[in-house]
Amino acid sequence: MKKKRLMLAVLLLCGTIIASAQTTINGTVTDRSGNPIPGAKVEVPGTEESVLTDLDGTFSLSVSSSPKVVNVYYVGMLPKEQEIAPDMLVRLTKMTWWNKKPEDWQFFAAVEGAFPEKSMKNPAFGFSVGYVKEYGVYAKVLFSATPSTDHEWDDFTTLKPWTQGEYKSGTQAYVVGGMIRLGCPFYLNLGLGYMNRTVAWKLSDGSWAKYNDDSYNGFCIDAGLTLRIGDHFLVNGGILAGMKTAKAPYIGVGYSF
Repeated sequence: MKKKRLMLAVLLLCGTIIASAQTTINGTVTDRSGNPIPGAKVEVPGTEESVLTDLDGTFSLSVSSSPKVVNVYYVGMLPKEQEIAPDMLVRLTKMTWWNKKPEDWQFFAAVEGAFPEKSMKNPAFGFSVGYVKEYGVYAKVLFSATPSTDHEWDDFTTLKPWTQGEYKSGTQAYVVGGMIRLGCPFYLNLGLGYMNRTVAWKLSDGSWAKYNDDSYNGFCIDAGLTLRIGDHFLVNGGILAGMKTAKAPYIGVGYSF
């Protein structure tokens, strides 16, 4: 009889300890307009403890630890992590292509055109490739043919020779860089590379001369933005800039997969 009483006391003590160790989390899940969301999943991160909200959006979750936050999920809504509070209110935001975070790393490829002149004259064309999620890396090549010349003019001790006002140019650029998501589908692109820009003028005698003061051969920087539209399409734009007058705005369109 004494043994039964002792066992009963031990069981009651264990039950009391277990009950006292449990924490109950209460709250309500709604959309941004305050409408309740039934069937939303509320879980403690890193555990299997979870519950679904009732028809009125309320939930009550008993847990065996003392968590600081819960994660809330619902189809078509952005997942949300929120600190635990008494009778907590969790407002979920509708998921759109604008606020949806990328779930996987993706390769992308884009065709691009750069325009070193103020007009559309002498464009350079090429492509870029990269690998991106929340951040990423890319490389690009842009090219237009180097103009043929009969000689160079680089004697800066004499006046610039007379020209017929006609010129031609060619640009090549090779860049590698990084990308970072700006909290929306826009990514900031920053890169370093090499640029060669050759400018040739037609002289009064009909010959073509490379004018070194307008030409450039050296490093360049790339600064631009990429906009991802939906899950696959993207557009980008920016500027390549070296020293002196070596500047080339560019635009492009691409596809990620």
